[in-house]
Amino acid sequence: MNQDETTSRSHIEEVGPEWKITDHQRIYDKENGVEIGFSRVDSCPSSRASSFSSVKEDDQGVSQSFVSSKSRDRLSESQSAERLKQLLALSTLRRDDGFVDLVSLEEDALSLGGLSRKSSQVDLVTSAEISASHVSRSSLGHLPVEVLEQIIEMLVLDVPPQDFAPRNVDLMSCLLTSKKMNAVTTNILYRQITLPHSYIFSKFLKHLSTYPDLGRLMRRLDLSHFTSVGLGRSREKNSQIRNLTSDTLLNCMDLAPNLKELLLQEHLEQDINDDVLRKAFYGLPQLKSLDLCGCYAGSFAEAFTSALAPLSFKPTFELEIENFSLHECFTIKTTDFELLLPRLPRLKILDLYHTRVTDKALHSIRDTTKLTHLNIGHCSNLTGSEVASFLAEHSAAKNLVYLNISCDTARHRLFEYHDLDRLLPTLPTALRSLNLGGAQIDPATHMADLHRLSKHLEELGLSSTNLSMADVKSFFLPQQLPSHDSPSPSSNLFFPIIPPSAATPTHQPQPSEAPCALRFLDLTSNPTITQPSLFFDNSTSPTSSRIDAPSPFSTTTSTAHQPTPFLLTPSTSPLEVLELSAPVLSSLKSTHATNKRYGWLVKELGRRGWYVREKGSADVGEGNGNGSGLGGMEGGRRDGARWWKMGARSWGMRKVPVVTADVGGFYGFCMFRK
Repeated sequence: MNQDETTSRSHIEEVGPEWKITDHQRIYDKENGVEIGFSRVDSCPSSRASSFSSVKEDDQGVSQSFVSSKSRDRLSESQSAERLKQLLALSTLRRDDGFVDLVSLEEDALSLGGLSRKSSQVDLVTSAEISASHVSRSSLGHLPVEVLEQIIEMLVLDVPPQDFAPRNVDLMSCLLTSKKMNAVTTNILYRQITLPHSYIFSKFLKHLSTYPDLGRLMRRLDLSHFTSVGLGRSREKNSQIRNLTSDTLLNCMDLAPNLKELLLQEHLEQDINDDVLRKAFYGLPQLKSLDLCGCYAGSFAEAFTSALAPLSFKPTFELEIENFSLHECFTIKTTDFELLLPRLPRLKILDLYHTRVTDKALHSIRDTTKLTHLNIGHCSNLTGSEVASFLAEHSAAKNLVYLNISCDTARHRLFEYHDLDRLLPTLPTALRSLNLGGAQIDPATHMADLHRLSKHLEELGLSSTNLSMADVKSFFLPQQLPSHDSPSPSSNLFFPIIPPSAATPTHQPQPSEAPCALRFLDLTSNPTITQPSLFFDNSTSPTSSRIDAPSPFSTTTSTAHQPTPFLLTPSTSPLEVLELSAPVLSSLKSTHATNKRYGWLVKELGRRGWYVREKGSADVGEGNGNGSGLGGMEGGRRDGARWWKMGARSWGMRKVPVVTADVGGFYGFCMFRK
C-alpha cells in the first residue's frame, strides 16, 4: 500500500442530541508500517444556504480583510489527508519520555497554513493511532483539569461553520476519549452556545429539556448568528413553525440559571417580549452582558417599556449588568433611558448608537460607574454642550478607552467650535479610539489638541470635518514651538510644519517628542480628500503646491526619482488604514499599478471601503492583544488585536462588542459593513 493510500471507515459522531454516521479516511505510513491517523469527510455534505454570518475576519489577509462563509470551500479528501499526513509526520510530535506534545502539535498545525486554532475541521489529536503503546502511558489523562481546559478551549468555534454542517467536530472527538476528557469537554462545550438557525435551536432545547443539568453549565447564549435568510421562509412562516418563539426562548433561559452573557439581535425582535426582557433583567442574577442590537420593532419597544415598569416602584433596585448594548434601538422611549441608566452602577461598556438617549439620561449615570467603552454616535437628542460637560466632569468618563461621538451632519451636528474647545483638552490619555465624525473642527484652534491626542490614539474618526490634506499630514510630521522672531509659515495650524527636507525617515525624535500612534483614520465625506490630493501633492507644507508624485496614468515605465506621496510612505508608520468615501475608492481602484508600487490596496465591504497599507515593517505596539508585546505582521497581516476590541482585529468598528469573541454574524455586519 502506498504512503498516500487511504481506506474508508465509518465513525459515529454526536451532533447536538443525535448521532450521525460520518466517513473517515485512514492514513498509513509505508516506511513505518503503521496507521498515523484519519481525516473526516462528511458522508452527506450539506447544500443548504449559509447562515447570516457572512462578515468574518480573515486572519491570513492584510488589515480590513473579510471572508464570506458562502465562499469558504471545505477541504477535499485528498487535501485533508495530505495536510494531516504532513502534520503527524513531524518529528516534534513525540518527546523522549514517550508523551505526545500537544502544544507542538498545535503550533505545527498553524505553520502548515489554513488551519486555525478555532476553526480546525480535521481531527488533529489522533495520538492513539500514532502509537498505542506510547499513548497508553500518556500523561494527557493525568493533566490537571485547568490545563486540560486550556488545551481543549483552543478547539472551540466562536463563529459557526456554514450550512448545517456538524459543528465542534474536534470537541465531539474529545468526548469519546475518556471519562475525564468527557467531563472537561462537556463543561467547555456547553459553556458557550451559538445557535444560527431555528432548527438547531429546537434540537438543542429538546436536548436541554431532557438533561436539564447541562443548562447549569451555560454561561453564554449567542443568537447573534441567527437568521432565516436563505431558508426560503417568511417571518410569518417561521412563527408557524414555532422552533424559536418567545415561549421557547424563555424556556431556554429558564434552563440556564447561571447565564452570564445573552446576545440577541434584530432577527429576533418579534420574539423578544416583555417576559423575555423581565427574565433578562430580573431573573438571571449572574447576567453581566446583554446585547439587543438592532431591535427596533414597535412590539419590542412596548415590551421594553413594560419590562422596566417595576423599576418605578423600586427606587433602590440595581441591575448587575456590566456590558449593555442597545445599538440602533431607535424606537425605545427617552423616558426608558432615564429610568434604566441610573440602575446600572457597574457599567463598563455602553453602546447607545442611534438611539433616543437624552442629556438627562446621560448625566443620570452613577458616579461609581467606570466606563471603558461609550458609543453615543448619531444620537440626535443629545446636545454638544451637555455631552462635553459629561465627558469633562463626570467621573464615569475618566477611564474611557473607546469613544464614539460622531453624528450625521445632514440631520444633526453635535459639536460646534466652542463645544470642542471644552472637550478636547479634557479627554483622557487612556483613550485609544475616538470618533469625532461631523464635529466642527477649526484647524487653527483644535489641531494642537488633536496632535496631542494622536500620541496615544490608534483610531481617529474625522469624517465630515472638512480638514485639508495638509492638516492630515501634520499628524505624522515633527512639530516645533512657534517662534516669536519669525511669523508662522502656516495660517491654519497652531503648530507650524517644519520644511520637507527635515521630515525624512531618518529624523530621530527628541526625548520630549512622542511619535504618532495613529493606525486608522476615517476621512470619509471630506471634500478635500480625493485621489489627486493623495497622489499628486507630495509636499509636506500646507502652503506648498508642488506636484512631485507621478501621475498614475503616466505611460512612462521608469520609476526612478518618482517619490511616493508623503502620506503613503513608511515615514507615516504605524498608519495602516485610511477609510475613504466611495468616489475616492472608485478612482483608486482604477490605478492598480500605482497602488501596487506604493504598497497600498483597496478593500471594500458593503457600504464601507478602506485604503490599506499592504507592506510594512514590524512595529512596536499592543500586538498580543493584552496591552503589551510586539505588533507587526502575523500570518500575513498586521496584528490588530487589542483587548479593547473584544476579539476584533480590524480597525474602525462602529458597534462595540459586549463579549470577547470572533467577529461574525449580525454583529460583524454592524461593526464593519454597515
